[in-house]
Amino acid sequence: MGELGCIVVIFVRKQVGEVVGRLGETAFFMLRWWVFAALLTAGGLVLVSVPAQAAGRPGAPVPAAAAAATSQATLSAVSCTAASSCMAVGTLITGSPGKDVTLAESWNGTAWTMKATPNPKGATGSFLFGVSCTAASRCMAVGLYEDAAAPLGVPFAEVWNGTAWTIKTMPSPPGTTPGADGVSCATAQACIAVGNVVSNGHNNAFSEAWNGTAWTLKTTPRPTGTTYSLLNDASCRSATFCMATGDYQVNNSSKSRTLAELWNGKIWAIEATPNPKDGVNGAELPGVACSSSLACGAVGGYDSTNNQGNLTLAEAWNGKTWAIKATPNPQGAAGNSLLAVSCTAANGCMAVGDSGANGIFSELWNGTAWTIKAVPHPQAATFVFMNGVSCGAANSCVAVGDYFNSSQAELPVAEAWNGTAWTIKPVPF
Repeated sequence: MGELGCIVVIFVRKQVGEVVGRLGETAFFMLRWWVFAALLTAGGLVLVSVPAQAAGRPGAPVPAAAAAATSQATLSAVSCTAASSCMAVGTLITGSPGKDVTLAESWNGTAWTMKATPNPKGATGSFLFGVSCTAASRCMAVGLYEDAAAPLGVPFAEVWNGTAWTIKTMPSPPGTTPGADGVSCATAQACIAVGNVVSNGHNNAFSEAWNGTAWTLKTTPRPTGTTYSLLNDASCRSATFCMATGDYQVNNSSKSRTLAELWNGKIWAIEATPNPKDGVNGAELPGVACSSSLACGAVGGYDSTNNQGNLTLAEAWNGKTWAIKATPNPQGAAGNSLLAVSCTAANGCMAVGDSGANGIFSELWNGTAWTIKAVPHPQAATFVFMNGVSCGAANSCVAVGDYFNSSQAELPVAEAWNGTAWTIKPVPF
C-alpha cells in the first residue's frame, strides 16, 4: 500500500459493526478510529455511512492513544423535561493507556455542568448509552460495564435524584456481550430499557422493565426466521404504552429490515413497518419518539439500490399502522442517516443525523413534511456525529454527540435549537 501514496478506506457503519459483532462495546468505535488513523497516516479516505447506529453503540470514545489529549469524551444521549432542564450522558476516557468511565452533564438553559457519576466496582470500562428524565430531579440512564469476569459487558443503570447518581443493577439476558442501548420512562416507577445480546451466535434484542425498585427481563419477540434482531431505542407514554424500534435480518442475510415493537405493560408485540421500495439492501430505524399513543415518529436510513447511496428514512405511527414519510437528504452527501428523534406533538418532531464526510444535519417535522435545518460544526472539527436529541418545548431542543478535532482527539459536542437556528454550547469535561 505504501507505493500507492494513499489508502482508500470504506467505512460502513452497520456492516462493519456486524462483522465486529459484540467484541467489547468499544470495538466498533475503535474501528472508527482506525479509519481516521488511516487518513492521518496515508492521506486518503472515502467515507460511506450506511444508515444507523445499530452496528455499535453511539458515543464510545476511541482509545487514548488516538491523540495526545489527556482526556476525551462523547455524549450518547440527552433527555429534556423543559427548555431549561436537560441531562446528557456518555463516556469519558482519561489517563494512559486510558480508562472508560461514565459521564453525565446537566443543562440549565444557559450552560452545561458536569455531574459526578459512579462506576460499578471493579469495572475496567463503563459506558452510558441512554437516558430518560421524568423531572429535573429524576432521570434513569442505562449502559454497560466490563470487568474481569465479564470482559464483553454487563448491562447496568444509574438513577438521578436531583443531587446524585446511584447505580442500579440489571439482570443479564442469557448470552454474551449484553448491554442496554436505550431507555424511556413514563414515570419514575415505569421505565423500559432495550438492547442487544449475542446468543448462540446470533444477535437478539432484549428488554427490561423498571418498577421503581428493580429491573426485570421481559421476553422480546423476533420476526419469523430472524437471525439478527436489535432494538436501539424506546419511547414510553405510559406504563402500558411503549414503542421500540431497530432492525432485524432473516436467514443469515446481510440485508436489514425495519423493526418496531409495542409494549402494553405486559407483553411485547411486533408492529409491521414498511421498508423503502428501493431499499432492498437494508433499512433500519435506530430512533423513535412518541408524543402520544396515537402519534410516534421513527427515523433511520436505508441503502438505496438506485445508485443514490444511503438515504434518510422516517416513518409515522397513527395508533394503528406505520407509514413512510418522505425525507430530504443533504445535497452532495456521501451517505445519510437519521439517528435520533424527539417529538413534542404529532406535528412537531426534530431529528438529527450525519452525512458521512459532510457532517451533521437536522430535520424538522411540521405534521406535513420534513425540512432540513443546518447544524453548525465545532471549530476545526474533522468529523462530527450527532447521537441524540431531545426537545423540552416545541421551540427548544438540545442535540448531543461528538467530534474529532484537528489533533484527532474525540470531544463532546452539544447544540441548542431556539426554534430558528442551532447554536453550539460548550461542554465541560
